[in-house]
Amino acid sequence: MAFTFFFRDQQVLERLVEHSLPGLAGRSHPRIWDAGVAMGQEPYTLSIMFAERMGHFAFNNLRIDATDVESTGQFAQMIEAGVYPKEELSRLPEGVLDKYFEPNGKPGFFRVIEKIRRRVAYQRHDLLSFHEIGHGYSLVLCKNVLLHFQPPERIEVLRMFHRALAPGGFFATEQTQEMPRELASRFQRVIPDGPLFRKVESVECGSCLLRDGDTIKMGDEEFQVIHTPGHSSDSICLYNPAEGVLFAGDSPLLITSPTGTYEAGFLAALEKLCACDVRRIYFGHGAPVTERCNQRLRDSHRIAAGQPIGHDGAGTQ
Repeated sequence: MAFTFFFRDQQVLERLVEHSLPGLAGRSHPRIWDAGVAMGQEPYTLSIMFAERMGHFAFNNLRIDATDVESTGQFAQMIEAGVYPKEELSRLPEGVLDKYFEPNGKPGFFRVIEKIRRRVAYQRHDLLSFHEIGHGYSLVLCKNVLLHFQPPERIEVLRMFHRALAPGGFFATEQTQEMPRELASRFQRVIPDGPLFRKVESVECGSCLLRDGDTIKMGDEEFQVIHTPGHSSDSICLYNPAEGVLFAGDSPLLITSPTGTYEAGFLAALEKLCACDVRRIYFGHGAPVTERCNQRLRDSHRIAAGQPIGHDGAGTQ
């Protein structure tokens, strides 16, 4: 179970980095949980890949929590040292060895540079404890581990990962794993032919009715309920002020054509959203919106209200 190497399943890792990067970049202290890391090649691979794609400040705030069940301390020592024999680095993409490794002083060994090492923190953790190590993770990765568990154990581990993820966070696993049907409502597949999923947050309110202005708690995060009677009369959005995240579902919040007609309740909802600090918008389908969210909401409100907008996206006086 400890067999692995740097940049293993490189194409899968590149796709999950591509999809999760906007969400990570939008958080002040983004966190990743890499479970079942063995001797650390995978979390260091992730650290290198994000270093290539993130700005200096954002990358320095990234933390990758690397965990494994190994109890002798051997894995912890290897990951903390970050030293690997040259033969293990033979599969690195061109340029990575020179840029992210340095001679260790011992012939035939290289050390991961400090910039990459500092982003990875190791701790021992047994996945079969079914207790998550924390909450609010933007990405949870668990590859080549779940196949060793029995189906009921696998389901409970996946429930644990779901609890650990932030709203809209991503979960990635090995190519051979399918999401159990018991959890189909909790994870949405992101890549049709790949093992990358996005967390779907289900709100169990029993017989209670969510009303505009209510505050609900999911995990450690609080969300404001905003009634958006556009897609249907009972449509709502959930807004998390702390992270600037808006879950819009099927509500048609981004309007580009002036041909539609909109009821007063929907216009009032758009006006309320214009007063929010929205940095990411997640819809029921497609990629999240991560750029110019506030401006696009203001433009949508002006269009829906029949007001002109300027060529640069600003309203005219």
